[in-house]
Amino acid sequence: MLTKLVKTLAVTIFAAAALGGAAALGGTLFETPPRDAAEFAKRVEAGSMHADASRAKRSGGGRRTPAEARYVGRLNAMCAEFDAETDAVAQDADELAGFLSDLLDYRDDFMVRFRSLRPPARYATDVSRLIALEEEGRPAVLALIRAARRDDRRAVEAIDAKLSRHASREDRVLRRIGAFKCLGAWADSH
Repeated sequence: MLTKLVKTLAVTIFAAAALGGAAALGGTLFETPPRDAAEFAKRVEAGSMHADASRAKRSGGGRRTPAEARYVGRLNAMCAEFDAETDAVAQDADELAGFLSDLLDYRDDFMVRFRSLRPPARYATDVSRLIALEEEGRPAVLALIRAARRDDRRAVEAIDAKLSRHASREDRVLRRIGAFKCLGAWADSH
């Protein structure tokens, strides 16, 4: 249950569907490989993830500009770093409430860095929505910490379910941006 809570909380925090080495090459086993070096370079520039043309069409359609690709790449790198940091915390956790408090500190640091990124105009609305969702989710995270301190398993499970629904809403916005390393599925697989 602790692992499930950790991953759910990480998603709420932006922890963000890695598909192994194929994703690093800009595709999956079910997508066509890059046609040539130029297409491969575009996929790598777009964040070394599922960056085929269909996925590059986000928030307004069309291919990503270089600035948009840099933004998505930075955001994905931040999420991957966050996932690695919080996984390290999870290994050191000896009691749930303290562990969740530590994760909340990591989330706060992450959000400071996230807010300092200047999104391209194409992603501004989605980024504002992510910030609003993060602020909406914070009370549930605090309630989860209180329930864990009381060892109230029913409350922990109910709040966990609420955070899972909340994370799904965040994931939809993250997909529109192309921030696949911020998705819960990515965090769960790493």
